[in-house]
Amino acid sequence: MKLQDAQVVVIEDNARSLKLLQALLIDHIAVKSCYAQASGSMFFSWLDSPIAWTPNLVLLDIQLPREDGYQILQRIRRRPELDSTRVIAVTANIMQPDLIALRAAGFDGLLGKPIRVTAFEEQLGRILNGESIWDVR
Repeated sequence: MKLQDAQVVVIEDNARSLKLLQALLIDHIAVKSCYAQASGSMFFSWLDSPIAWTPNLVLLDIQLPREDGYQILQRIRRRPELDSTRVIAVTANIMQPDLIALRAAGFDGLLGKPIRVTAFEEQLGRILNGESIWDVR
């Protein structure tokens, strides 16, 4: 898949990180569609709306209020329309126990915070072509 054809969802509660990811996706990479929200509940409300589209990729923060990234991943995996959606954890928690937990939970990869802007486009291209990226620096 060409990266510019991607439909990406970002779930991130930190406004700065959310704006950075949106800017990279929309302004730099020019993905087909980008939807961003601060919580899983907002994402699922949007997903159930008539204006929603099926994302190819979800960039999911792990430390979110009310419902963490692990819980949101479980809900995503229960949705048949999201079977082929790649879900990448985005977190600053990149110690070995964190990596083990993320892999065991079923994430398709990890992008460590802070995001490596110079590598971001190449990493997303690899992810959308089926690779698992576990970028811990």
